[in-house]
Amino acid sequence: MRRLHRACVRLALACAALLLSACAVLPHSVERAPSKAAVLTSSTQLGALVPASETREGLSGFRLLPSPDFAFDARVQLLTRAQQSLDVQYYEIADDQSGRNVLCRLRDAARRGVRVRLLIDDLHTSGEDALLLGLAAEPNVEVRLFNPFPAGRDGMSSRLLLSLLDVRRVNRRMHNKMMIADGAFAVVGGRNIGDEYFLRSAATTFLDLDVLASGALVPQLSDIFDRYWNGDPSYPIEAIASSPLTLEERRQWFGEQACSAVAEPVLPSADILDHRSLGEDLRQGTLGLVWGQAYAIADDPDKALGHRVDTVRHRVREVILRATQEVVVTTPYLVPGPEGMETLRGMHERGVGVEIITNSLAAIDEPFAFVGYLRYRTDMLQLGAEIYEVAPSRVTQSHRLRHFADSSGRLHAKAAVIDRKTVFIGSMNMDPRSETQNTEMAILIESPQIARQMLEVFDHVKRDGAYRVRLRDDGATEWLSDRQGSDALGEEPETSLWNRFLLRLLQPLVPEELL
Repeated sequence: MRRLHRACVRLALACAALLLSACAVLPHSVERAPSKAAVLTSSTQLGALVPASETREGLSGFRLLPSPDFAFDARVQLLTRAQQSLDVQYYEIADDQSGRNVLCRLRDAARRGVRVRLLIDDLHTSGEDALLLGLAAEPNVEVRLFNPFPAGRDGMSSRLLLSLLDVRRVNRRMHNKMMIADGAFAVVGGRNIGDEYFLRSAATTFLDLDVLASGALVPQLSDIFDRYWNGDPSYPIEAIASSPLTLEERRQWFGEQACSAVAEPVLPSADILDHRSLGEDLRQGTLGLVWGQAYAIADDPDKALGHRVDTVRHRVREVILRATQEVVVTTPYLVPGPEGMETLRGMHERGVGVEIITNSLAAIDEPFAFVGYLRYRTDMLQLGAEIYEVAPSRVTQSHRLRHFADSSGRLHAKAAVIDRKTVFIGSMNMDPRSETQNTEMAILIESPQIARQMLEVFDHVKRDGAYRVRLRDDGATEWLSDRQGSDALGEEPETSLWNRFLLRLLQPLVPEELL
C-alpha cells in the first residue's frame, strides 16, 4: 500500500505540474522601450583611442585574448573606463566571483552616468532574479532576459516542469557573447562570464578565445546588439520577475551581495602571445592593435521564435568552402552531420588540409555531443583530417598552458584559421544545435598576422594539451601524446571502462537532432 500511495502521489504531482505548465505563459503586451547603441565620439576616453584614419578606411583593430586572466582584465578595463554606454550580451553570467564582479562594475558605471543595457539568455539565471532586479533598480540600467521562462524561476527543475508544454520554445537559446563600451571597443568570442573562464575555479578552466576589437567592426556589432535588444524574444526583467522590496532596498541588497569583495585581478607580465595586459597598455598609451578588414555576422533573434533564418554556421561553411590550402578548426563540440562530411570530402578531393582540435571524452561536459562526434570520427580520419583531442591531465601538466589553466582543462574555443589569412572567432560550435536551436554570432577577420597568432595558440594546445588521434593499419583508433607516435594509447584517454561502455551503448540510440 505504501508503494501504491507513493506512486499515486508522484502521479498527482506530475499531473499538477502539467496543469500548471499550461498556465505558465509569457506575458502579452509587454512594453519594450526601443533604444539604439551609442555612436563613437572622440570626447570619451576610449573613443579618443580609436584612430579616425583607420576607421574611415573601413579597417578594424584587433588583439587576441587567449589567456583567461588577460581576457578578464580586458573586460574590467572597458567596464571601468566607459563614460557613455555599455552594451553587454551573454549566454551566461554566473552567480559566482567573476559574475558578481562584472555586475558590480556595471552598477558602478551606471552611477558614473553610463547607460547600461544588459541582455542575458534566461537558461542559466535560476535563483538570480533578486540579483538582476537589484541591478535593474539602478538609474541608467536596463536588464532584459532573452526567451525567458515565465514560472518556476528559483530552480532549473521547476522551470522545465512548468514549461513542458512550451519545450520547443525554451529549448532555443541565445548563445551570443559580447561587450561593447562607448561604441569604441568590443570584446567578442567564446567566453561566458564565470569563474571557469577566468582562472578562478579550482575544478575546471575552459581553454577559450576572445578578441578585443575596435574601428569599423564595432558599429556592426552594435547593430547586432540593437536587433537583439529590441527584438520580440527579449523581455524587461520586471515583466518576468518581481520583488517585494522597494527600489532603494533592491539597490542596497545588490550592493551587499555583489559588491562586497570586488578585487582587481593579479596578472603575470605577459600572456601566452607575450602581450602585456590591456590595462598596462592603456596606462602606457600604446594599444598595439593589428588592423585589417573584418565583418560581423549573427543569426536573426527571431530564430528563437522558430523562424527559419540564414544561419551563422551556413555562412561560416561558405567561407571554409573557399579554402585552397588548409583549414584549422577548434570546437568543443564536433558533430559534422551529412553536410559537414560533404564539406570535408570536397576539401579532401581538392587537396585542402584540415586540422581539427576538439575535446576528448575525458574533457567534454556534454557526453551526448561526444556520441555524435564518435559516429563521424573514423570517417573524418579516413578523409585525411588531422584530429587532436584535448585531455584534462595534459593541460594541467603543461608549463606553457599554465597561462590557461592550473585546474582541469576543457576546450571551449570556437574558432578557425583559413588559408593562414582568414580568422573566424565566435560563439558557434560545429554541431546541429548551433544550426537549429541556438542563436549564434561571429566575426571574420582578414589578417595574416592575426592568423599567425591564432595558429601559435593552436600549436600550444595541440603540442601540450591534446592527443593526436589516428587510425592504425588495421583500422583501429589510437591516441598519440607526441607527433612521433612513440607513446600510443589504444583506448579513449583518461576514461574508465564503464564510461567507454556507456559511450558505445548510447552511440546507436541517440537521435542526431538531439545533439
